[in-house]
Amino acid sequence: MSGPSSAGEGATNPGRLQPAQRVGGGRFVLLRRLGGGAATVWLAKDEQGGPAVALKFPPPELLADPEARTQLRALVRRLADWNHPNILQCIGWFETEPDRPFLALENAEGGNLYTLCRERDERAIPWPELEPLAWQLCSALAYAHSRRALHGALHPANLLLTAEGRLKVTDFGLAALLHSAAPTQATAHLERWASPQQRAGEMPRVSDDIYSLGATLDFLAGDGGPPLPAIPPEIVEAIAECQAEDPADRPASVRDLMDRWGWGPDGVGGAGRPAGGPNSLANQPIAALIRGFFRRRGVRRCLKFLAWLAGGYALWRYFST
Repeated sequence: MSGPSSAGEGATNPGRLQPAQRVGGGRFVLLRRLGGGAATVWLAKDEQGGPAVALKFPPPELLADPEARTQLRALVRRLADWNHPNILQCIGWFETEPDRPFLALENAEGGNLYTLCRERDERAIPWPELEPLAWQLCSALAYAHSRRALHGALHPANLLLTAEGRLKVTDFGLAALLHSAAPTQATAHLERWASPQQRAGEMPRVSDDIYSLGATLDFLAGDGGPPLPAIPPEIVEAIAECQAEDPADRPASVRDLMDRWGWGPDGVGGAGRPAGGPNSLANQPIAALIRGFFRRRGVRRCLKFLAWLAGGYALWRYFST
């Protein structure tokens, strides 16, 4: 066990934390570093019992900002009240001197989808295996958006798997807080997954989460190359629409995407998918079909052109009479 001096060292620099060190007032014992980007993540034993947990130590830039720190406490309280099987459970926020503050989270032992995808020979996850994971991801995002919360930094590395293979999404809301404290650091590692608006430094919006969703599925389905042939063409088309440069050309919501793909509340099989599969037009709700048709990029561009044409004709009639 580390003494007070080593705990103080770790409090000023998370890279100096050591295995067997106690943090959180002695409740947690660090086991090994799991990695992390802007934040540092450690696997730890909870001395109060239960399975091992993940401790996330936010970057000093965020902790040095009093407003961001207050918002982080509020975010943790909010996340602790969430109850969704595909969102990583938030255990709590710990600020115990001289330790550096940290967030305690459920630990997902099955790795992340970025690593899983890279380790495969085809550098892609076959669609029959990816489809239920994609549904779980969309379900988690729709749940968060319904509670007026954004992810803000969605990418394959923060899509974790449990030992049983269940998807767990982590880092909800942390990107917006990091952006306020260190905007350059917040977007530096997201070039591939962030929308043009986020890369320009704008605060995250629903349309940015949808862009990142499309970029993430695009990567997992074929690493940016030709998609695997088993993927239905309408899903390939929708993934491309998610990554449109203009937010107005992206799907309006994750729930609309799920309706468009025929994904029900219970998943992509059984009660969640009507007989005939998600791609059968007869099985998709009429409202979803209509919304999907008018959200197609070509249809919207045609409607805009017709609107301009009608406006020009109206002006011509006005000035010619």
